[in-house]
Amino acid sequence: MDFSELFKCVGSCVFSPCGRFVAHSVGYRLVIKDVQSLEIHQLYTCIGNISKIEWSSDSEYILCCVPSKASVELWSVNNHEWKCAITQKGEGVSFARFAPDGRHVLVTAEFQLRITIYSLFNQHTVAHIKYPKLSSRGLAFSPNGKYMALVERREGKDYVSIIVTDTWELVKHFSAETRHLCDLAWSPDGRMLVLWDDLLSYRVAVYYPDGTLLHTFAAYENALGIKSLAWDPSSRLLAIGSYDEKIRILNQLTWKTIAEFEHKTTISTGNPVVFREVEYSGASGVGNGGDTSAQVVANHSRSRYVIQELPVHLKSLRVDFKKPNPKKGVGVLKFSCDGKYIMSLNDNMPHVLWIWSTARLDLCTLIIQMQPIKSAKWDPQHCRLALCTGNSRIYMWSADGCSCVELPTVGCNVQSLKWNSDGQSLILKDAKSFCV
Repeated sequence: MDFSELFKCVGSCVFSPCGRFVAHSVGYRLVIKDVQSLEIHQLYTCIGNISKIEWSSDSEYILCCVPSKASVELWSVNNHEWKCAITQKGEGVSFARFAPDGRHVLVTAEFQLRITIYSLFNQHTVAHIKYPKLSSRGLAFSPNGKYMALVERREGKDYVSIIVTDTWELVKHFSAETRHLCDLAWSPDGRMLVLWDDLLSYRVAVYYPDGTLLHTFAAYENALGIKSLAWDPSSRLLAIGSYDEKIRILNQLTWKTIAEFEHKTTISTGNPVVFREVEYSGASGVGNGGDTSAQVVANHSRSRYVIQELPVHLKSLRVDFKKPNPKKGVGVLKFSCDGKYIMSLNDNMPHVLWIWSTARLDLCTLIIQMQPIKSAKWDPQHCRLALCTGNSRIYMWSADGCSCVELPTVGCNVQSLKWNSDGQSLILKDAKSFCV
């Protein structure tokens, strides 16, 4: 594994969809680098500090959101002379994103007053959409880019609008069978929409885009509800993570719960492989103070993994329910690219990563870290997982086992990571810098 030098970055850092470029911000400057050589391809200056960077779908244009100046600035990757600026002085800018065609930009005003759609090659606005309920969430494009689903709030009730992106015309509008709708997501095959409530209630509703209700699901009532949700790549399974520390798997054919995965503090049954990170104490071949019951499976100069036998006892943090957004429940839930595995993080067990098998419908692997896990992401092309814990190492899991790799760059404590679309490189980012 090769690592680049550290580059200064105090804001966003994003790979282009084509995988050729990486863009990052340093205050009001936008820097675009070639991924292979890491030489500067383009350098642009915005009118204020950049809060968000987003690429167009074809990697030809890049968007910089500057809310402090109520502005969105767009640049061409290959034409240094081209520039587009969108300013909304009266209503402000809270969020901006590209449409799937990469030639239109959707700008959400402050306080969700409305969404304005702009064309990059037309000085006039294309359309205005009233009553968006949310700013950064509550809007999703279908996988083929032909339709947009939007959560709206009208007269104290939640609605969903389906808009065709060719003309930005409304083609369907229906009320949502939810209490406090907080987000929605298209199925990967584009045939269904799933809607779910905020943390105050557990309620999921699945619709066809024409507004036909397929199924509603509520696992329990009168308790904190859904915290994460994900479709599998084939659209056959829907996984729902909640504050009760469980993942429920629904079958798309029958909409029945086919499995419940519980994040227990004691694992004593089943056949999971348990990897525990331990300090490397020299050439003795054992970790954990000479615990010979553990088999060494990976080695490194400072830490390594050992396989731990069952039963395994996991530490769970005490939760203060008097504070907002309590650190409890399944906060992260993602399928692997082939749909064979589900990765989950239970917020009150921050040192533990869980990997579940969708074929066996049980716990496959448990990874126990010495430090709390900051970020974990699946490779978009291969069945492998990368994670970081805020130190100078990255950790990799695949069906073959676990490994930990020390970064040769001094002073980089990895807080987050992102895969390139080709699965061949990673952005490793700390608070003020990044490397590839």
